[in-house]
Amino acid sequence: MGKVRLEKVGNSSKTAFVNLFNLYHHNRAVFLPDFYCAIDEEGYYDKANTLSVLNMSNDRAQAYLIRYNDKIAGLIVFTFSPLVKQGCDYGIVDIFVPNNYRNKGIASNACRLLFNEFPGRYYIEVIENDNEARRFWDRLIDKEGHLIDSISPVFPKTGFLPDEIGSIDIFRDEHGIASIIYVTLKSGINRLAFVNPPRLWKNNGIIRFKEDFIDTIYTVSNKQLAPSIIFNTGKYQWPVEERTSVRNTNERIYIADISENDTFIFFQCISGLYADNPDKRVFYHGLYNKQTGETKLGKADNLIADDLTHFMPYTPLRISTVGEFVSFVEAYKIMEWLEDHPEAKNNDKLGFLKELNEEMNPVVILID
Repeated sequence: MGKVRLEKVGNSSKTAFVNLFNLYHHNRAVFLPDFYCAIDEEGYYDKANTLSVLNMSNDRAQAYLIRYNDKIAGLIVFTFSPLVKQGCDYGIVDIFVPNNYRNKGIASNACRLLFNEFPGRYYIEVIENDNEARRFWDRLIDKEGHLIDSISPVFPKTGFLPDEIGSIDIFRDEHGIASIIYVTLKSGINRLAFVNPPRLWKNNGIIRFKEDFIDTIYTVSNKQLAPSIIFNTGKYQWPVEERTSVRNTNERIYIADISENDTFIFFQCISGLYADNPDKRVFYHGLYNKQTGETKLGKADNLIADDLTHFMPYTPLRISTVGEFVSFVEAYKIMEWLEDHPEAKNNDKLGFLKELNEEMNPVVILID
């Protein structure tokens, strides 16, 4: 996706705007044949009307060129009081992107730039039988007049009204960060929310996206989501519509974290996520080989032994883009391990242990 920007039409760009506006009139003539019934001697549909738009600039309207990677790629005519419908602050009465620049998100990004710079209530002018224009605005603005997210949530919303809530309990992790929100409705129904934002990452120039309780990793391209990789958990699948339910969930698998490089996808998953007894929660680590299609899964408490330097066993947390497993270990835990393995300090490859004290920052472990 290239860079989109708006440029106010001035003296130096007036000719470009007039010529582009004539091309825009050519497109509109299909829908308004009675209005665009003649072409003047210069080859324009209505040059006087075009120039009148420019004459209104900075008073009641503003004409913009849309630039895409610094090349002219369209136009917008933006109006304000009194040239707007009653109850509105601004209006977009003309917007045009030539055919060779369409389906690149240029027009929608240009509109978002205007909406961000001039927040308020907008009047949008569309020819009634211009179905392509209507589809464009339907993708950008919902039926209530709200701007639609450039990437909508993958799964439908579920929820309840505030006056339906009886009580709310918040469970925090060992760092004091909220991890689970437990809601009891006045009706007696319980709902849970696992606090974890959607994941967005990049590998080898490819942008990936995954939301909680969705078994699919999507590739983001041109502001669209394309399914790329699916976690097939079989009978342990967690249906998205039951993601807030506390009943019969102990056997279901929740994908908690993902990291990726050119060869592997490393993921962490949990069964018994909403279990009353924390001991019933089981954490797993998985490794999917994208080249062979093989997946390996093991319990997270089965630590990886270091048979090269004989450093303390560890639990991998992520995989780096260059193929290293990454883990973090609190300094005090290493100190405790050293009490039982004092010989490790004599290993030249573990020389940092001689300077370690329990007040230091966590140690980062990288295993190639």
